[in-house]
Amino acid sequence: KEWKNRSRQPVAKVAGAVFFLLGAFILSITSMPFKYDHVRQQLKETVPGSEQVMALMRAYRPYTHLVVTDRPIYAFYADMPADPYLASISLKKVLVGILGAPDFLNVIQKKRPELVLFARFSEGLNKDVAPRIQKDYDLVCKSPDGLATLYALKTIKEKVSM
Repeated sequence: KEWKNRSRQPVAKVAGAVFFLLGAFILSITSMPFKYDHVRQQLKETVPGSEQVMALMRAYRPYTHLVVTDRPIYAFYADMPADPYLASISLKKVLVGILGAPDFLNVIQKKRPELVLFARFSEGLNKDVAPRIQKDYDLVCKSPDGLATLYALKTIKEKVSM
């Protein structure tokens, strides 16, 4: 009789752990849309004109395999992959010179992304990169405040009519 009680204890512990993990998983899944909505709302409030830029990016989604941007949150919300090397851009890296216009140009020349977006460090990066990519890219949109500038590869710009 004593060995039967001992053999049930591990089963009860495993079952308890499984129920706990299952409950935690269900709670995390149900709260996910709220987290993303909060971040999207925060992006709208901090970056005027961001909805217009994201709408254009979504229109280019079927023709895009890569986005080069200094603000990867745009690519995330447009459901497009951003270049991983440039996705970790920060003000500190730009100021110290670890990441800059030459890095963006290098990635653009090697990987030929369909979209290039400058929305965070637009004054410096856009000023340095834009003249060098004009041969292959067209300006698609500039936000009303001038902070976000979206360029598209000339070969796909014709495919999207907005």
